[in-house]
Amino acid sequence: MTMKETILDEVARQIHVVMPFAREHLKDTLLKVYENKDIILHPIADKTIEWDRPWVKPVFVSGEITKNPYHKLNYFIATQEIVDEDYYWWMSDDDSVEENVIPKLKGMDDDVVFISMKRGNHVPKTPDPVSMHPAWTLYAHPGKVAINDIGAEQMIVKGKVFKTLKYDMESPYADGMMAIYLKQNYPIRYEPDLFVLFNYFQPGRWNKEEMEEIKQYILNVGSGNLLTFGAREGGIYLQQSADEIAPCLVELLKSKSDIKAYLEIGSAAGGTAFIFNHFFDLEKTVMIDDNKLWQSSHRKEVLKDVNYQEIIGRSDDEIVVDTVKSLKILFDIILVDADHSYKGVKSDVTLYLPFLRPGGFLLLHDTVFAPDGDGRVMLELRMDKGMKFIKEYVARDGSPKFGIALFQKVSL
Repeated sequence: MTMKETILDEVARQIHVVMPFAREHLKDTLLKVYENKDIILHPIADKTIEWDRPWVKPVFVSGEITKNPYHKLNYFIATQEIVDEDYYWWMSDDDSVEENVIPKLKGMDDDVVFISMKRGNHVPKTPDPVSMHPAWTLYAHPGKVAINDIGAEQMIVKGKVFKTLKYDMESPYADGMMAIYLKQNYPIRYEPDLFVLFNYFQPGRWNKEEMEEIKQYILNVGSGNLLTFGAREGGIYLQQSADEIAPCLVELLKSKSDIKAYLEIGSAAGGTAFIFNHFFDLEKTVMIDDNKLWQSSHRKEVLKDVNYQEIIGRSDDEIVVDTVKSLKILFDIILVDADHSYKGVKSDVTLYLPFLRPGGFLLLHDTVFAPDGDGRVMLELRMDKGMKFIKEYVARDGSPKFGIALFQKVSL
């Protein structure tokens, strides 16, 4: 450590995270990422959003500029007051960062710093093929300053440099081009052991089998009701108890089963579908819902990064069943979470179990909350030789109890 860095440790350098912002459902999640990190967050959005944090300084943009993140960055550089000796750091609104990165950056004094970027475990299928970035890690190294070998999130620059930059607004390689420009014009400090986490909140990219990580992630992304589900309200409006869905996900992940096709009966805002797409590399997500719950109005926003098909109607309507049949898919997972009466649950299991592949998994939600419906059907399925009962997951320690029964279809 140099004498200059020792002095900076006593008066840490201010870091500005400049963030083109569109994923409103991740707002509270991002606040948790940067809370108590002593940074200034600048979300750039096309609407006025209440952030309720003194360290968040939002920037409003309008018109065509909202369609391209590089437009937003150039707008920020052109219109905002930029402090010469502060650090400025571009981040996407679904990125995260390892815990040691910000404290380390605060002790540096280089004009330009390049760090590394982990990009998850899988390349998720998305509605936009351009966003299907590879999953290998990009390391900070002079030989890796090239198009497709470095991302904008890896570059941290002082304000006196930042205010001179202008991103190419038309090129899909604007970040790589900027990295090359910086290397040609400034000394670079390379930090290969510091990692930003690319698209950390993108469904399907990051699979994590650690129970506590999964539980914390579920608590962070938001629920339909704090008192009912035990997690903050909003976000993805998930209607699951973290203490129940987390161990169920761990069981499914550790099964190493090839889970690609997911059918959900009863979706509301789509929170559970979001969760399954986050932890599994799903290629097909089909959702059946009659859209009568108010949460359904949030589904389009919650699942904006998920490639899904929704079938609107009652699950027992002949046209809905025929639509599923016409897909000619045997699903790897079917979740039943709609009408919780005995008649409703029994009908859903009877109608849709034929669409579950041998070895696939059936989940019944609300086996405790609806003992005469889901609970009763669970007991009947435990006697069915065609179904293997794995476990019923019920929250403990005073947490809200709903119950999830997990079954596996047996090849007879």
